[in-house]
Amino acid sequence: MMKRGWRDDSSEGLEKTKAAHGFSSRSDIQTWFDFHDADEGRR
Repeated sequence: MMKRGWRDDSSEGLEKTKAAHGFSSRSDIQTWFDFHDADEGRR
């Protein structure tokens, strides 16, 4: 579960969500866990 979004069937959705939240340029966000951490301001 910790790698959800990394090279799987949810990768496209993750990229769209990153773009919608202004994180398109953040290559460090590779999984949904990374996204949630960034969205909560932890990074």
